[in-house]
Amino acid sequence: MEGRLAHLQSELDRIHAEQKNLSLVTRQVAGRQFYLAVHRRSVTGQHSLRWRMANMKRGGHLAWSEMPQLFAAQPHQLRDWYRRINETALMLNESEVRMRGSVRWLLQHQDASSSDVAGSEASNV
Repeated sequence: MEGRLAHLQSELDRIHAEQKNLSLVTRQVAGRQFYLAVHRRSVTGQHSLRWRMANMKRGGHLAWSEMPQLFAAQPHQLRDWYRRINETALMLNESEVRMRGSVRWLLQHQDASSSDVAGSEASNV
């Protein structure tokens, strides 16, 4: 089970790196009005990409439903690029949730298995 856990954790780390890279790419757009930021929830460990306005110091998260209208105001090639980036961000967010859930499930069951083994060894003494 430990090998499986290491593999899942490695995949989760890869997803987090891809989220960070995608965020960095959107910050490099000249004259950008918005960009992707990695939001981290300390309680759950969740990492998710969110659109933010470029001209706001704190806050300024944009709803996913607002993005098509903002993309439409961009030049044709940039609009298409943003749409592809948006699709990738949504896919990475979904992958992160699934992978983090898999890691959590395996950890919980690994702990339960360890308890079961320790309990059965104690009763065999």
